[in-house]
Parts: sequence; C-alpha cells; structure tokens
Amino acid sequence: MKGTLKNRNRRQQLLICCKFKAELINGNDNGVDVIATKQVDGVEHKFYIQCKLHNRVVGKAPIQEVYTGYKYFGGDGI
Repeated sequence: MKGTLKNRNRRQQLLICCKFKAELINGNDNGVDVIATKQVDGVEHKFYIQCKLHNRVVGKAPIQEVYTGYKYFGGDGI
C-alpha cells in the first residue's frame, strides 16, 4: 500500500509542528513522499521520507525505493 495523500499530509504537518520545512512530493516521486529540512546550529539537515501505513514489516523494497529517490533528488541529505 503506497502512502496515501492523507497519510503524507499528516506526516508533513507533524514535521512542520517540529519546526521543519516539509515539502510533499507528488507525481513521479521515485520513492520519496516528503523532503524535510531543518537548520541546526547554522547547518541544514535534509531528510528524504517515504510514508508507509502498514501493520507488518515492509521488507527491503521501500528502503531501495527511497534510496533511489534520495539519489534522484540530489543525494544531499539523510
């Protein structure tokens, strides 16, 4: 089950509440649903996030997908 828009919106709002800039990625996201950034001590930290809503272990495929997205979007974060 892919991350639904409602699920991704909830994750984005949670990140915003935690003082992150959070951008929803739509369309051909290459496994990335949200890109979140935050400045800490003058250093920008960037996170590539894939939203899943499962009640079981998802396996390695989602990790491979988000890594592909990480490289697609520049590979400049975590």
